[in-house]
Parts: sequence; structure tokens; C-alpha cells
Amino acid sequence: MPDPQAADSAVTVSAELGQHYQHIKAAIPPSLITASPSLRASVRQVKPVIPGWFAATGAEQKNQLKACLEASFKSHAALDQSMDKVQDINDFAKPLLEAALKAAGHVLDVEQTCLRLYCPVEDAFGVRTGGFRAKTLSLLQAALNNFEEPETRAGFFNSASGFITAPDAEGHFERHATSLKIDVFTRLCRDLDLGKQYQAHLTTFLRPAQTVSQNLLRERFVTAQKDGFKAAAYLALLKGDIGQDDYALLLRVASGERNIMLGDRQIWYRRLCLMNLRLQGCVIIDPCVKYRYASWFIAYIPDDPEHPIKRYESFAEFRAELTRQMTVWPPQPGGRPSVVAPTNYQQFFARFVARKDLAYYYRRFTELVPDAPPQSFALKWLRSEQGQFWSQVLTPQLTPITSILGDPAHRVRIASKAPNLNINADSLKGLWVDVDLWDELYEGTVQRLFDDALTMAVPTAMADANNRSRRLAHYMSIGLFALNLVSMVVPPLGTVMAVAMAAQVLYEALEGAIELSEGDREAGWSHIGDVMENLAMLAVGGAAFHVTVSPFIEGLKSITLPSGEVRLWKPDIQAYALEVQRPTTAVPDEAGLRRVQETHVLDLDGKRYALKADPYPGQYRIQHPRRPDAYQPAARHNGSGAWTHEAERPLEWEGPTLMRRLGRVVEGLDDAQLEAIRRVCDIDHSVLRRLHVESEPTPATLLDTVRQFRAYDDVVRLSEQIFVGQLSPDLAPYAASLMVEMPRWPVGKAIEVFEGEGPQRVAIQYGDTAAPLGGLISISRADLMNGQLPARVVAALSDQALQGMLGQHLPPEPRLRSQRLQARLGDYAQQHRARLFRSRYSERVVPSSVAVQVLQRDFQSLPTILAQELLSDASAAELQALTGTRKIPLRLAQKARELQATQRLTKAYEGLYLEALASPDTETLVLNTLETLPGWKDGVRIEVREDAYDGELRAHYGPVDAPNLKVLVRISEGRYQAFDGQAGQLHGVDTLYEALQHALTDAHRRALGLPHVGQGVELKLKILQHALPRDRLRERLGVRPAGRPFFKPPQALPGGRRGYQPGLFPDHRHALAVPEQCAAPDLARRADAAATAGPCRAVRQPYHHDPGGGRRTGCRASGADGPYQQCDLSGGQPVV
Repeated sequence: MPDPQAADSAVTVSAELGQHYQHIKAAIPPSLITASPSLRASVRQVKPVIPGWFAATGAEQKNQLKACLEASFKSHAALDQSMDKVQDINDFAKPLLEAALKAAGHVLDVEQTCLRLYCPVEDAFGVRTGGFRAKTLSLLQAALNNFEEPETRAGFFNSASGFITAPDAEGHFERHATSLKIDVFTRLCRDLDLGKQYQAHLTTFLRPAQTVSQNLLRERFVTAQKDGFKAAAYLALLKGDIGQDDYALLLRVASGERNIMLGDRQIWYRRLCLMNLRLQGCVIIDPCVKYRYASWFIAYIPDDPEHPIKRYESFAEFRAELTRQMTVWPPQPGGRPSVVAPTNYQQFFARFVARKDLAYYYRRFTELVPDAPPQSFALKWLRSEQGQFWSQVLTPQLTPITSILGDPAHRVRIASKAPNLNINADSLKGLWVDVDLWDELYEGTVQRLFDDALTMAVPTAMADANNRSRRLAHYMSIGLFALNLVSMVVPPLGTVMAVAMAAQVLYEALEGAIELSEGDREAGWSHIGDVMENLAMLAVGGAAFHVTVSPFIEGLKSITLPSGEVRLWKPDIQAYALEVQRPTTAVPDEAGLRRVQETHVLDLDGKRYALKADPYPGQYRIQHPRRPDAYQPAARHNGSGAWTHEAERPLEWEGPTLMRRLGRVVEGLDDAQLEAIRRVCDIDHSVLRRLHVESEPTPATLLDTVRQFRAYDDVVRLSEQIFVGQLSPDLAPYAASLMVEMPRWPVGKAIEVFEGEGPQRVAIQYGDTAAPLGGLISISRADLMNGQLPARVVAALSDQALQGMLGQHLPPEPRLRSQRLQARLGDYAQQHRARLFRSRYSERVVPSSVAVQVLQRDFQSLPTILAQELLSDASAAELQALTGTRKIPLRLAQKARELQATQRLTKAYEGLYLEALASPDTETLVLNTLETLPGWKDGVRIEVREDAYDGELRAHYGPVDAPNLKVLVRISEGRYQAFDGQAGQLHGVDTLYEALQHALTDAHRRALGLPHVGQGVELKLKILQHALPRDRLRERLGVRPAGRPFFKPPQALPGGRRGYQPGLFPDHRHALAVPEQCAAPDLARRADAAATAGPCRAVRQPYHHDPGGGRRTGCRASGADGPYQQCDLSGGQPVV
């Protein structure tokens, strides 16, 4: 049984380390965990950049690279373990020096206590010049530098010499009080002989007397070198620095094969030379015929930050490349010469240079230049050593010439423009001598360690005048960018190798790491580095390293690749977008997918994605355009064009996004239109969120409203296009149709719109179909789209006909006549927007099925798409009744009636935005919304009447006996005129809202905050914002509330008879006792009364007796709630 406490502990650890800790732990190779801290630091500190060559490799290549890196890290860790006992010079010497000083009675901090020495200066002939040169060293540095025998004598150094504190950054220091004398300290250093002791220390571990220990060190060194070489070779292959044949050759080299032949060429190994210095570790692999030079070769510079291994076709090419790397200096501000520091590459390359040559190596990259105004040749000569000698000989009594001339001109070191690097290659062990490369590298490295140790700690035997160069090399190397001895054997990881390892870990942990932003990669890499350190500390039994939970990592999702591997993926599909957004004429299918070259393409948020069908119906997978092995996010649609994918969070969507993501059905509509459609349909944001989360079908009422908004938008654009004379292909035919409908269009005239020529000519005629040939006004479709129709009509009609259409005063010029006719045509299109809308809307309706036609036969105002949605829930029996007997089952009739009532409300709200479609219901909505406006006052009655002041009442608001009466007369579609109670005109013809603003009294306008009569637009915005709620609009329109049945089916009574629930007919308590010959007609009448709260004209079918024994009545109402269902009164069941 599981331990609850252990389970709780595991949950706590997971919470502290993050939910993805176990996955990241599995992605980190064990070799990194067991590597030395310095090796891990090299990997952690690298910038997490995914190189292009790494991204281009396949899974198999990545696996092979991983194996090479793993082997290299493991062998380096083993070698590092062998070298662990070799102490750094400072760690070795410090305790010995402190112990010697303590034994002499002096307890001093050998690193913070310094020795300030003023050494006498000698000329080229060994004669003291009388000057002194100051140098400052810590006691530890001084002991390692050692002293010559004369320097141990009292008085050798100037009396100003002494012990001081460590100088600060500005060179300030203080005298250090101690009883230790300089000559005592120098003798102590010579007697201690740290250099000799360190040589003995190195011998113990690098050249031990035991053969087994020596062979173990050699084996680990060679293995580490070979593994590093093979990893560098494979990296070079992936990067394209070498070819496949070159890689095969390097594998033979790494195997230790001797006398390798390539045809008639043998492989020779040479050592790289720079500045006449022999470099340790850099190898030239040279395939050539003996005694001849090669045409190409491969250079191996371990851990080179750009290309550790690379093939060159000539030595000149290699020399140019290495010179470029060596001499790339950072730009200097202002171009003024200034002191320069070694470049990163120069510091890296210093590992191959002997310690005694480091100062020389760095100095060769710079040159001394004067940093002062130029001097004459005479002054320069007098300041020189030769000038000072002759001045002393000729004028010995004078003050030294340097005192007269002042200080010499100041000089600085700047980068040399063309340093002579003298790049060459030398044989490893004699010319044309075949050697064991790995054995030579081992012996050369060990010997270099001993030689460098002599420079770092000078033995007393060598601290004399003959070996002053060794002490000078030690002094000059203090502070230089050099590695310690152990780092020469196990150097820090190279940049290329570190980047490759980091890329490999990122690849194992994060899906699509190359596509992450720089900030995301750095955040992820930082967290991975913390986990790496945590595992390393735990592996050695230390305290756990603190892991900071990364918000970026916590936001990732654990996914499974097609290969079955688990990765962490950032939910984002931007990288999956097709790079080339090629235009396509492919028509989207019902799901919104286009077929482009055998690929399903989805347009989403302005980008295109390639999709692949998933075995699960309705599911798709998004394909990566560049990485076939990438994760394929799931995507699905709702069947109406609304798509979602797993990287999205629809629950967090707000506002226009919820509507915009409905897909292609809302393409081209702006945010204001989308919000208007949502409000018209009365669809809450929560409903839309559920739609996207569950991929539910888009509500039919919303789809129908979108179609209506699009159709209305087309009608508005039609008049605008007519005015500017540029019509779109789909709207151009309407211009010809409207032209022949204009008032006083001449009889016998028609317009013919044609396209094509000859046999391909297709023509459509508008107007009088019996018009003679001479009465046809022909125009091509292209000219019609370019607005040439008015000009063609003007040219074809007589002046009399034009006067009938344009008025008696015709402009004299045809161009002006055409412009007037064009304006009249545009006005005519504006005046008939409602009719044009119905025509345009009907074009978008898909032909309906038989079942839909039967439903719309009795529910004529029910749109086709709503009828289809209703029938999608119908049973097989119900569909059979619709298509077979052409009867509507009761359940469907009830639902259809509710939909029709809801649609009536939708139409009312639709008129708020599509003004030409404003119906009496819309007018009722607008007038009754006034009472919801902040500040509204009663005391006014407003009526909307048709055509005239005393015309048919369309809508009204306010009591009949209100003190103020205002009348809005509907003149035409969307056009109204305001009158007062005495039929006086308040203004001209306006929109509904402008006319209403004129109709309001001054007090009402001020109360609403709209004091000016011209603020009709502002009034419209207020009404839209505070539109009357739907339940109150239902009351005003007399529409039965949703869910309240118009008819309650009969119930079974004792004795098997059928009856109705109490309360259906409150004024007929004994309705069941009515003779059946009268019950059915009376039932129909009462049902009509119960179903309609407002006035409704009912047309009842005659009562008849069913041959089957039952009795039926048919009821049909033409009011808001539509037709009634035929019911079998004897059985209480719908007729099917």
C-alpha cells in the first residue's frame, strides 16, 4: 500500500521544482551531470542559440551527434578525475610559503601583502645607470618568481623598497608594518624553492614510478583526445566544413591507424607554427606523396570557436582564415589610437602557446605609437640610449640630459594593422617520419606542463643571470589571460562543442526550440541549467541546488511527437504558418478549407496553414512547413467554418475575437458589424466561448443574420459604386436592372449586357423583352463595370425621353446629362434598398429540401437555414411525416413557432442597424427604448404612420391623452418626416432618428443631454446602447414568451377518455362536456385566443370527421406565431 506521506512529499517536491521537472531531468544527458563543474559551466554559460546546421539535421544525425558528445564528455570527465590530484600552482605554493613564514616568526597574508621593490637599472653593458625600476608583487608571486643570489644581500634594493598593502584599482596603497626584512624574505624564498617542489609534485602524478598509473593516465588522455576529435569531426561534417570522404578519413585517424594511404598519398601529421612558435595541440592532417607538398589538407585546432576541424584547399587559404580570426579587433570610438586588450580569439589561442612566450605572443599583435605631438629627430636622438651615453661623455658636468629635455613623449599600444604572424607548419618528429599522433600529443602535452611550470614557479637553481629570461617571462605573464596547468590537459569546452551540447539538450527537452524567441530560449535554458546543477549536486551527495521555477517552462505543454518521443511545447502555431502566401482561386469548402496542390490549406488570422486529416472524424493536424518530424497540433472545426486548435484558449477570448473566429462566414466584416450582428442575434459571449471550446455548430440565426448584413452591405455598396462609376462584377448587373425600372423609362427600350464575341457571346436583356432590335441599348459587361451605362443610355435616348427621366431642363452637354442620370440612378438605388436587399439575400439562400419546403409552407417567415437547423434534430418518423404525408408533427410545429417568434424579434433589432429594413416592430423598439434612456421624461405620445399624417398606424409610444403629440410619417424606406399635433411640419424628410430628434420637445431633448435638433446621430447611438430588452419588447409586440406552449395536449382521464389540463380554458370549466360536434371548432377558436396576446386575423379550416374514427381540426394563423399544427383530437397525438 502506498505511503500517503511519501505521496505528499513527492507532490511537494514536484510543486517546488515545477510540473515538468521529471521531463527536463530525463532530457539532460548523464555525462553532463557527472562532468566537472568547469565543464558544466561552459555549457551553462553558452548562449542558447540553435545553429542553422543543427536545425537542418535529421533525427538520425542528431542521435549520432548526441552519442559523440556523450562519449566526449564521459572521457573528459574520466581524464579530469585523473588530473584532479594535480594542484594549481597557487594552491600548491600558498600553504608552503605561509608555513615557512610562520616558522620564521611572521604570520602574513601572502596574497594581500605585497612587496614593493625598487630595482637598480643597468644599461646594455651591465653598468648601473643610477635609476631604479619599481615593481610590485604579492608575497606569493614574489616567492614563485624567486630571487637571484645578489638580490638576497642587504641593500641590493633601494631603501624605499618595503612591504605594502595590495594596491586598489587606482594604484593607491599603504605601508605594511612588519618586522620582516626584505633580504630575509628573499633568502627564505630561495631556500624554500617552490619551483623545485612543484616540479616534484608534477612528476609524482604525471610521470609516476608505477607503470600502471602512468598507463592509466596515458589511456585516459588518449581516449579523451580521440573522443573529442571524433565529436569535432562529426560537427564539421554537419556544418559542411568537411565532406563525407574527409569524415571517413578522420575516423581512421581517430582509430589510431598508422601509415594511412589515400591512393598514392600518405597521411602526414604536422604541427602548426605561429610567430616562429611551435604550438602544442594544433595538428595539420596532410595527405601528400612523400617529398611533395599537398594540394589540400585538414586543420585541427581543438575547441576553435568557429571550426575546430576544417578542410582547406591550400595553405594560403588557411593562412588567410587564421589571420582573419586573429586580427578581428573591436572598433575604436573616434578612430583615436588607444590601449587595446587581447581579443577573445587571441585569448583562446593562447592555450597552445608556451607560458614563457605569452608576453611575446600578445605583444606581436600590437605596436607602440606616440600619443603626443611629433618631435624633431634631434630630440628623439638625445632621448635615446646612444644619445644619453654621448651626452655624458662630452658634457659630464651637466645635469643629465633627460632632466633638461623633460619626460619622453607618451606612447600607447594599439592594434597592429598588419601583424606578421608567420603561419607555418612543422613536422611533429622529424621530416617525413611517420608517428603515432595520439602518443605524440600525449608526450608533447606532458612535457609542456613541466616547461610551463618552470615559468610559473622558477626553481632556485635557475634563478641566476643566465636564466633571467625565465624570471622575466614569469613576471610578464602575471595578470595575462592564461590557463592553469590542469586546464591545458582538460581545457574548457569549446564554443562549438558547448553550443552543440546546449542545442542537443534543448532539442531533447523543448519541441521547436529553434522557433522560440531569444527570451524564451534563455528563460528555458536558465531553468534547464538550474535542474542540471541540482542533479549534479545530488549525484555527489551534496545539498540540492535551488531551482527557480520558470513561468515560461510552467506554461509549456507536454506533447508526444509522431515518433513517440515526449517534448515540452509552447502552445503557439506561428511557426507553422506557410512562408509563401500564394494567392489561390480555390473556393473554400463547407469547413473553410481550400484545396491547393493536394494539400488542405486553412486561412486563420491572416495566415495559412497546411492541414492533414486525422483518423478521428472532424479532427485535423497542422503540418510544419519545414520540419516533417515536428509536433502536429490538433485542429478541429464546427462544420460551419469556425476552427480552433490546441494552442488556443477560447475561454480567454473577449469581444470581437469571439465573433471573428467564427471563420470565413464573417470574413470582410469589421468589428462594429460583428458586434451589431451579435447583439441582433442576442448571443451572449459565454455562448460563443462554449461554441469555440466544444466546436458546436454556429447558430443558424447568427448565420442568417450575417447573410442579411452582407446582403445589405452589398446594397449600400451598389449605390456608392454607381455614384463613383466603378461597379464590382457581382453588383454590376443590378445597375442595368435598376435603370430600366426608373420612373418614365421609355417604352420599347431595353438594355442588353453582353460578354464575349462570336459563338462565345452571352447576352442578358433587361427591360421590355419585346423591344425591337433598334430599341436595344447594348453594353459590354466590362463597360458596365466601368460606369459607362449612363453615357450609353444618354446617347441612345431622345431628348424627349431624357426629359421624362431627368426633367425639362436638360444640360446641353452629353457628359453633364450622363452625370445627372448617374446621380438619379444612384438615388434610385438608395430609395429601393429594401427591395434590392431581398433580391440580394435570396441569391445567397441555398435551395431547400422537401422537408424544409413543407415547414416553410406553413411557417413562411422562417428562413431556410433556421428550418434546416430545426430539422437537424428531427427523428426519422418526423422526417417521414414531412416528406411523405406533407404534415408537420406537433413537436416540430411548436419549435418552428418559437423560432418564428424569435426571428421576429431579431428582425426588429436588425432594423436598428440596417435602417432601410426598419419594420413597424423596429419602430416600436425605437420608440419604447426612449423610456430606458437616462433622463427621459414622460408626457409625450409619439406615433409612426404610413404615407400621411392620418395614415395607417405603424407604431406608437405613450398614452393617448398625453399633453404632447408628435407624428413621424414614413415617406419611403428609411425616410421619415416629423409633424406636431396640429399636422404642422417640424422639418423635412430625415432618417428615423433625425426625425425623432426633431419631434422631441425641447424639454425632452435637454433631459436626454441632446439639446440640439440636429443631434439625430447621437440619439441613434444612445438608443443602440440602451435598446429595450427582449422580454419587454415581446410585451410591446404581443409575442408569447419563449417556452410557453400555445397548446397543451390532452391528458388521459379515468375511463380512457382524453382531456386537457385545467386552466387552458378558464372561461369554460366544463369544456369536456361540450358535444363533440362543437368541441373541435370551439377548441380551435380558444387555442387561437390563447396563442396570440396581440391582435391576429385567424383563418380556420372547417371541422371535419376523420374516416378513421377520430376528429380533427385544422388551425392556421397569419399572426406573429404562425400556423398551428393539425392535431388528432381523439388521440391527442400529432398527425404523422
